[in-house]
Amino acid sequence: MHILRPSGARPGFYSALTLCLFMAFAARLLVAIVWPQPWRPDEIFQYMEPAHKLAFGTGITTWEWHAGIRSWLVPGIIAQLMKIGAACGITQQLLFIRVCTAFFSLPVVIAFFWYGWRNGGSAMAWTLGVCAAFWPDILSGGIRTLGEFLAGNVLCVGVICLVAYRQESTTRICFFLAAVSGFCLSLAAAIRFQIAPASALAFLFLLQKGKIKPFFIGCLAALIPVTALGLTDYLTLEQAFQSVFRNYHYNQTLGVANSFGKKWPGYYVQKYALLWGALFPALIFFCIKSGKERRIPLLVAIFIVFYHSLIPHKEVSFVYSAVPLLVFCAACGCYTHIIARLSPAAMPVAGLSLLLLFAFYSSYTPYLSRGNYGISFELQATHRHDICGIGLLTDPQADTYREIGAGYSGLTKHIPLYLLTSPEEVKTTQQHYNYLITSTYGESGSPGADWQQIKCKEDSVCLYHRPSGCDGAPDFEQFSQKLHTLSK
Repeated sequence: MHILRPSGARPGFYSALTLCLFMAFAARLLVAIVWPQPWRPDEIFQYMEPAHKLAFGTGITTWEWHAGIRSWLVPGIIAQLMKIGAACGITQQLLFIRVCTAFFSLPVVIAFFWYGWRNGGSAMAWTLGVCAAFWPDILSGGIRTLGEFLAGNVLCVGVICLVAYRQESTTRICFFLAAVSGFCLSLAAAIRFQIAPASALAFLFLLQKGKIKPFFIGCLAALIPVTALGLTDYLTLEQAFQSVFRNYHYNQTLGVANSFGKKWPGYYVQKYALLWGALFPALIFFCIKSGKERRIPLLVAIFIVFYHSLIPHKEVSFVYSAVPLLVFCAACGCYTHIIARLSPAAMPVAGLSLLLLFAFYSSYTPYLSRGNYGISFELQATHRHDICGIGLLTDPQADTYREIGAGYSGLTKHIPLYLLTSPEEVKTTQQHYNYLITSTYGESGSPGADWQQIKCKEDSVCLYHRPSGCDGAPDFEQFSQKLHTLSK
């Protein structure tokens, strides 16, 4: 722990860090409880559901898993956490995993706070700490199982350790920082291989004059995550690194990803400018003013946005890994040019915290509230004592099925889920389930006289109940088989 404590720091580092971590963790738990829906469906279908199937035998399987283009590395870890949660009597696995993810995201806050204390004492530590705790993207991303969020947080820790390593002269601490940086940069690439070019660029800065031994220690540490990915793919997909080269083949060579939509090259800048509003020009200004050595995180962040902008298919979260790096640079610039010139700094830091929380509430809660009805209705149904199955009636042309909520990982009872694409299919299969979530966008109305409406929300997302029970054996594979039939 003496390595973690900044050399020459005044007393109170650990107590201040603990308070900052408590605030960050509490904020993340609040987001997980109030806005339980995923950022995008892949958070459930590509991570939570495979993990649930691995842990308990039930889970929705999409085409990516049939094609073998996804690694079991992250879902395998989530599955073990789910088993631990089940052994402790936890039935709501989605919330439990998000609590775990929120906890595992705290190293980002630690890295920000530690670097600030190391370079500017308490005031800088709190400036950087509240930015890591409350910046809207980092706050929301702290509970997500999506690979880009997990990899982005790990990459940020690695780059901050890299910057500190380049400023450090003590041999023992250099070794430690090089090892942590190398491990994190490699782990980020192992979690999401699309981050590998940025990790490689950052890794080049580990090589510094007079620090050859620490560089090799960083290289050795980097071998651990890469080996874990290759071994995991070999044991589960029968070929080392299959999830990397086959994913690239399907999405880049065959252009499968482009079938889900294309965006223009300036999409990411445009999207974040709209999301951040007045914070966007402020962030750019303070990034430029952050200082010479802190240009490394800025360079890596720009590189991430650049090469992702060249790929036609875009989602706003794809470049999340650039966000914590930009926030880190901006927070350093904000401290240098504003906070450090004000005394005492407590009020400006408190004002910064409120500003970031307001930005989250005004810009992100409307986005997070979309598609929340499916999870709400799913949880409401599973709390009914007579439930024996849930059906989802939705548009067969829809790219995603947000209305099913969190799939099997969101259930609190061992019941089957059924995917239905027409009111006629409801009539022929309704004996298998007695609760129905409809999302037909106002086209078909009530599913039939046998169904009683419990609640409806906008866009015609409704929850229905059929008083009688279920007949026949439950089919836990119907949802996955239906997706396979629809080539999804």
